[in-house]
Amino acid sequence: MSSDIDSAGSAHTEDLSELPLDPPGSVRMTAELHYKYNDDRRPIVNQYLRGHRVGKGQHGEVWVCWDLSDNRRELVS
Repeated sequence: MSSDIDSAGSAHTEDLSELPLDPPGSVRMTAELHYKYNDDRRPIVNQYLRGHRVGKGQHGEVWVCWDLSDNRRELVS
């Protein structure tokens, strides 16, 4: 499974079942929101490049995002 940023623009057909349910690390919180777009018009929120939506429900939406600060994939809502 590749987590490089170049794959963010490609069609997503990867199996998300191999992602950990509760990934290691602490929760990041921020008091500021910086929103812009990359060259492909994909949204970048703070250090996250937003990919495709993987779900939605009563409490919000879940997106696959790439952390541009350390080049790894994460799920965020």
